[in-house]
Amino acid sequence: MSQQAVALIRVSSEEQAQEGLGGIERQRRDIAAIAARENLTIAETFTLEGVSGSTVKLNPQFQRMLKAVSGAGIAGLIVSSPDRLMRCSDLSDLAVLAPFGTEALPRLIWTADTTYNLSRFESQIMFVMHTLMGGHEKRQIIKRTQDGKILSRERGDKCAEKPPIGVEFVVLDPKARTGVYRYTAESKRIQKAFYRVLDRDISIKSLAKEVGFSCYQSLRLQLMNPIWTGVREYTKKREKLSPGPDGQLRSRKVPRLTPLRVKMNLEGEPLIPQNVFDEVQQILAGINKQHVSRRSGKSKFELSGLLRCPCGQRYYSKHDERDGKSGYYVCKSGYFSAPKGCGYPILARATTDATVTDTIVSLLGTQETLTAMLTVATTPKDHHALKAERDQIRHHVETLTNRRTKLIDRIADGIITEDEAGRSMAKIRSEIETANGRLAEIESKLRGAQIPDIGSVVTAVVKLFHRLKFQPADRRKVVIRQIVQEVHMGPNKQVLALRIKVGEGQSVVLQPEPAKVVAA
Repeated sequence: MSQQAVALIRVSSEEQAQEGLGGIERQRRDIAAIAARENLTIAETFTLEGVSGSTVKLNPQFQRMLKAVSGAGIAGLIVSSPDRLMRCSDLSDLAVLAPFGTEALPRLIWTADTTYNLSRFESQIMFVMHTLMGGHEKRQIIKRTQDGKILSRERGDKCAEKPPIGVEFVVLDPKARTGVYRYTAESKRIQKAFYRVLDRDISIKSLAKEVGFSCYQSLRLQLMNPIWTGVREYTKKREKLSPGPDGQLRSRKVPRLTPLRVKMNLEGEPLIPQNVFDEVQQILAGINKQHVSRRSGKSKFELSGLLRCPCGQRYYSKHDERDGKSGYYVCKSGYFSAPKGCGYPILARATTDATVTDTIVSLLGTQETLTAMLTVATTPKDHHALKAERDQIRHHVETLTNRRTKLIDRIADGIITEDEAGRSMAKIRSEIETANGRLAEIESKLRGAQIPDIGSVVTAVVKLFHRLKFQPADRRKVVIRQIVQEVHMGPNKQVLALRIKVGEGQSVVLQPEPAKVVAA
């Protein structure tokens, strides 16, 4: 009689790049062959794409698969190989095997090579060994891949990353993947742009249009790239992040502490001489310094850098003074390309600045909110740990005092001499002095965190915030930046929450209607 089983197919991001090895179709064929061999009927197939074996336990679909395996009438699980179920990187990962190890009703695991019954000791040993080896193999794959990329970047005759427009890499040895770099016809407009910058008679925006760039930021990045002098520079590296809630691996590019510079195996001469490149960099740096100074000094945007979109990204400020407009804030996701935006509306500058100022006044202008904030600000982060340590030290001092008393009693009773007890007494005395010193430090920290006259402080701060909206814009901007860390906006263009600075490394989250103070 045919038994019912659940099937699992899983591919991770690394394996998807390996020309189909361990791919979905191959695993489907393996599972079909196993089902035919064992006379099994597949009740349900779960397919996980882009999920690492070391984080698969976090994936919701994987958890549903485990529940399906535990269902009535299910004999077990079919997988192509043990590492498709999991790669054990930590012993806590073995918890996912719980549904298979029940002695009363064991669920089998069928693979292309063998069948595992995890209610038996020998099967447990073999399966755990396979998953541990799978986890070790994955770590080795990652290490070899990273080492290979580093070696590839350090060679001028290899191309680890796609070069920018205007440069191409020609492979001369397909086996070793080595070759030469050469400049294409597109590089001529880059060359023209370099020498036009030296003329100092045109802005970068106008120059971008002149040489055919749709975005002046792209031209600026090209002018800052030393590849035109025959040097390949790698300024960023990929940093691994903790897995997402679905178990998928995540990473991001972060700046390198020291950029990696490699002399390219270049066909012909560099496009730009080094002295010209250096002079252009000085000009660009001067332009950027003037731009930053002008924006920071005269900008009407009071909340630049503070606003957060409902999607989680930062809002950027954008000037627009046509037809009496005041400019607006737009989400980073749609700043350079509106079709790629998150879909949340842009925010008018004047309206948003006024709304946030009113929210700050309404939240921070009450005695209750400020008292709660000051309590958080004056409470050390390790407040509970300090109190626990203080109690522990007090108990230790009490124990040492009792030991000293017992020693004195034993000397008085003639059990031991004063010379014999001298070393022990000196050690106890030293430990008590050290403990009392630490107690004094803890008490000082706890006392120093308290504000003796919190009422007068609250009154002064309330008056400050009630006058905030009537102050000049430049003064208001300074005050807001001193106290506000982030402003989270809601889909309805209203303030969802404020993150307020309340001390060194500390903050609180304020939520309007009704006002809530949450330590963060």
